[in-house]
This record gives sequence, structure tokens and C-alpha cells, in this order.
Amino acid sequence: MTSSTPVQPTSGAMRWVQRAAWTLLIVVSAWPGARRAYGATEDEMRVHAAYVMNFVRYSRWPQAGDGPLVISVLGTAQNVSALRDLATRAGAINGRRLSVRLLPLASIPPSEPAAVRALQQAAAASDVLYVGSSHRAWSRTAATAMAGRPVLTVGPGQDFVSSGGMFGMYLDGGHVRFAVNAPAVRASSLDISARLLTLARPATGP
Repeated sequence: MTSSTPVQPTSGAMRWVQRAAWTLLIVVSAWPGARRAYGATEDEMRVHAAYVMNFVRYSRWPQAGDGPLVISVLGTAQNVSALRDLATRAGAINGRRLSVRLLPLASIPPSEPAAVRALQQAAAASDVLYVGSSHRAWSRTAATAMAGRPVLTVGPGQDFVSSGGMFGMYLDGGHVRFAVNAPAVRASSLDISARLLTLARPATGP
């Protein structure tokens, strides 16, 4: 069962939310063509990458240390490129440099029983697992593989959240929104800003 009903923010929290939303708008607007109608594959990847980086920025990992923050991608080379571009611009988040890598699982059908174990092994050193739209079929397998682990999971659509993922991005009236699976967040031991969660929209299914 998912939960994404936002709490009523205080005036200070609302100011924080407005600043966070404005920061995201600036980042996304920096790309040529970002003002075109959302839906073009390249624009979608860039917008999703910006959201992933904001989720990372407002998350804390237990016993994080000062090593690199590893973002693993189940997707395409273009997904990796969009994330690496932002990682290069950011330099570091919360004192940790960012490392983006593509997981080599293209030859394994996500429906195979061995897929969960294969993903766990491939993503063993990951802090973030991002599932791109091209790998939507991996949503449930990815959520199952990372359940209860300190790994931030982000994927496409509200069905990613209903499958057990933490954050799912979807299109609503021409705007990108995101839903959150609160039980999955709690089970992960990640400390995700409650103020960030006020931006979440209710998950209503695929």
C-alpha cells in the first residue's frame, strides 16, 4: 500500500518548498528545448534526471562516509548521459562526489526468477537505483531487489510506486509530478527530508 498524502506545511516549510521547486525549474530550463511540450524522449530524460538529483540532494544515507555516491541506472546510455551532465555540474552533493553507471542487465528478462538476485549483485555498491522509462518492465523486480536496503529507488510512473519503488515520476496535465511510497522510504533507513515529501502527489495507480 502506498502513501503520499502531504502534511500541511508551515510557512517556513512552504518557503523551502517554493525554493526547491524554483531551483528545479532553473535547472530544467537551462537546457535548450526544455520549454517544448514534454514528451520528447530527450527532454523526458533530462527532466527525470533533474528530479533524481533533487531527490538525492534532500536524502541522507546511514553511515554514508565521504566516498562517492553511486547512481546506478537501469536504462539507456542517454539516461546515463543526462545524469552525468548534471553530476558534473553539481560536482558533489552533501560533500560526496557523484558516480553514474549503467547496469549491464539488458540480456536478462525481468520476469525471470534469477533477475532479482542478478540485480542485487549488479547494484550491490549503489546508493541510488534509477529505472528509466525504457526499462519500465523492471519496476517490480527493481523494487523487490532493493526492498529494505538503503538504496534510493526512482522510476517511471505511479505504477513504479505501487510496485514498491520509492519515487515515481509521471505526467499530469503537461507537468511532471512525482508520487512517493512512504512505507518503502521508512523500510530503507534513508533519511529523506519531510519537506521534500510535501511536494509529492497522491498515487492513484498506473
